Amino acid sequence: MDKVEARRGFFSVVRWVKEPARDEAKNLAVVLLDPDSGYGGLRSAPLSSVSKGLKTQGILDSVLAGLEAKASESPKEALNEIGELADSADHSIQFTAPRSTALIAPPEETLDSLYRTFVQPTPSGRADSAHPSKGRVLDRVVTDLRNAGHSLRRSDYVGDFIFDIVIDNGRPASHVGEVFSFATLRKDWTGVEYEAGHFLFALAETSLAGFAVIHPPARDGSDAAIASHDRVDRWLQSRDVDVVSPDEAGQLKI
Repeated sequence: MDKVEARRGFFSVVRWVKEPARDEAKNLAVVLLDPDSGYGGLRSAPLSSVSKGLKTQGILDSVLAGLEAKASESPKEALNEIGELADSADHSIQFTAPRSTALIAPPEETLDSLYRTFVQPTPSGRADSAHPSKGRVLDRVVTDLRNAGHSLRRSDYVGDFIFDIVIDNGRPASHVGEVFSFATLRKDWTGVEYEAGHFLFALAETSLAGFAVIHPPARDGSDAAIASHDRVDRWLQSRDVDVVSPDEAGQLKI
């Protein structure tokens, strides 16, 4: 049997430090680089598992999207930059010093293995899957839209208004989206209704095309959740906003 010779790649773990002075870091992503073959890839944790703040999630998403593009376009330059950044420990985004790893299988399999080892969050149980937060639904929608080929920004501003999703596709923003989850175990839904009102007002002020992704109330949802869901859905439909479920988001015609 012929001996399989392993190539050598390099990986670095991307860490997020909420308060650098306290040095409490969470592993955010892992990047794998093979300058010889020109491969560069990145796998990140669901951002809702890293931070509850939607604006923070947007900032982290922007950093990771830029890093992934850099790794894919020029893995050698990315490796050099990460090596330099690894020497700095006074920023919120930190990198471990690049370490070598064998690349016998396709690099995507090696990347998946590194992700499971260093980054993958511990499963949080059935409760979260049955009652997903807005952040978890947003994680999924952003991934599905990018897999469908859309370029987007997460939790970012257009003018004076912040949107959960800003679709730009290489040009000025054309579509914006908002995500709602009525499946969480909350008692007061007025905050979600305020978000819907802000979204509709922002659409009118910016004249952008909008869409909404709504996770409906859970099977054991309260009467208040059902009533609020129906109310927000009526508002959106009356303003001709495209409303889809999380399962349908990747098929949106944008």
